[in-house]
Amino acid sequence: MIKVLLYGIFIELCVCALILVHALGNLVPIYCLSESIPTWESTRCYLDQVDRQIIPELEEQLSHINDPESARKSVLRLMQLGDTCSDMYTKAVSYQEIHSESDFVDKAYHLIQQDEAHAKQASAYADVLRHYKRLVETDFYGDRLLEATLHSYFFGGVEDDIIPLWLPTGMLRHSLSAHHLRVSKDSIAKLFSQVYDKDTTQDPREKDISLLFLDYCEHADIDSSGDFRLIAPAKPTIRGREAIFDNCFCLNYCFHDRAPVSHGAASLVEMHSSALYSLNREQAKQLKEFIDESLDSKSGQAFLVFSLPHPFLSKYLILRYDDNAQNPSSMRFYSENPFKLDTCYKEEVGEGMQPSPAASSISESK
Repeated sequence: MIKVLLYGIFIELCVCALILVHALGNLVPIYCLSESIPTWESTRCYLDQVDRQIIPELEEQLSHINDPESARKSVLRLMQLGDTCSDMYTKAVSYQEIHSESDFVDKAYHLIQQDEAHAKQASAYADVLRHYKRLVETDFYGDRLLEATLHSYFFGGVEDDIIPLWLPTGMLRHSLSAHHLRVSKDSIAKLFSQVYDKDTTQDPREKDISLLFLDYCEHADIDSSGDFRLIAPAKPTIRGREAIFDNCFCLNYCFHDRAPVSHGAASLVEMHSSALYSLNREQAKQLKEFIDESLDSKSGQAFLVFSLPHPFLSKYLILRYDDNAQNPSSMRFYSENPFKLDTCYKEEVGEGMQPSPAASSISESK
């Protein structure tokens, strides 16, 4: 009787061990859970919309850029076209179920092959790429904002390889090329493992998110929230898990506590968003665009006001520091004098804050 009981326990332990081994063998990396692979049918639906509604206007916009003035004028519309691509994708696609890491890699590889085949068959893509190459040869007519916009939404260039970033796997192919990896299943698994190492992702184009870029996004009515994705049409990751700004629901650009720190610049026109975050109050007040500082007596918050010169579309920038904080907590653009915005400004700064005499004189002079 005891032998039968022990034998039964042994069998149960063996079964449990097999279940455990099977489960461990099918554990998938974090990227398989964070990324989503669309179905082949839904991506075709998305690409049909893009080919009809986006590519013809993209070709037209690029063909009309022939000097610095037309380069800058094209930026807002190009941003809107890129953002429309992202919206089309979100609305059109449905996603596949992933069973294992190998299943994920197989499907990602299949999707790349499908995108490459579509790009070769779409004759209009060749015209768009030809115009882009012309702009590269002219150094984008010296307009870094145009260059950043095209790289954020439409074109990923590594040496002579130019990849359409509106394709669902455009960013994946671009990242493979940037890491000097050929398109293969092993390379895909290696890239995802590197990008998602320690459960973090980072957009390699983050260096393009300057204050000027943000200002134009604001005037193009682009929010750009959402985490960085390798399998999705490209867009700048301004707000999100690993972006510079938090994906919150207020009107401000709220800095992440873990926002990257970089060296500042002499002018806000040349400054990267993370460089602004690296400035303490005294350093920020040394910028030539600084106008005045106001304090909220109740919260201890400090608000630094800057006048934005051309080529900014907004007129003012407010940088907020929490009490005794070394780095700013948020920033916000204004198109009107912020000291005249009674309701909006008080909502942001609190009733305990009053503009200083210097700020009052600014208000009166406007």
